[in-house]
Amino acid sequence: MPELDYKQQQLEALSELYSYNKKLTKAIIDMIKELREELKDDSNEYLNLLTDGINWEFNVLNHTLDLINESEVVISAEYLSSVANNLSSAIQSKDALRIAEIFEKDIVKVFTTLDNTLANIVTIKEN
Repeated sequence: MPELDYKQQQLEALSELYSYNKKLTKAIIDMIKELREELKDDSNEYLNLLTDGINWEFNVLNHTLDLINESEVVISAEYLSSVANNLSSAIQSKDALRIAEIFEKDIVKVFTTLDNTLANIVTIKEN
């Protein structure tokens, strides 16, 4: 029975992640433009909020990868770790163009792939 409870918790977390992921991905895409063009007065604060959101998503992913990758490997823990390390390094360097590149090539890629996968998982859960 505890195994079923854990899987139910994972499904609930993925359902929340699915809703949040779309909003966060859109905000990241907006931030990419800002990082490439011209930073605004609140860009650093906005970047911090996005980073918190990304960290939250990665935390949920780390606890649900077995369910996400149940039928095929969609996202590996190693890849997530690599992306997180690259993003952390870019943010520490305060290199806006490097952050934009990682957002675009890695984070948005992961979150878009994730969105498609979560749509299937959430649909299955609801039926």
